[in-house]
Amino acid sequence: MPLGDYKELLDLVECLKKDFEKFYLKGIKVSGTRIRAGLQDIKKKIQDIRIDIQKTKKNDCKMRYSAANTEAAIARGRALGARKKKNAATQKS
Repeated sequence: MPLGDYKELLDLVECLKKDFEKFYLKGIKVSGTRIRAGLQDIKKKIQDIRIDIQKTKKNDCKMRYSAANTEAAIARGRALGARKKKNAATQKS
């Protein structure tokens, strides 16, 4: 999906090329209207991409935090098990 968004953004920009030439080189005012509408579409697409980036970063951070907690819990469990074995061995002696 991210590369698709990037390609779509490039297509939106590329579509405006002829209207830019018509407006700035030939002075055709209606091309200016199409440029402004196209720029608005680009703005919306960029905002969607920015939101997707934030969600991806947030989810990645949560996944890393969750994995770290899981690893820490496993380590605590191993340490607790080792202490129980040591205490059991000490009580037998």
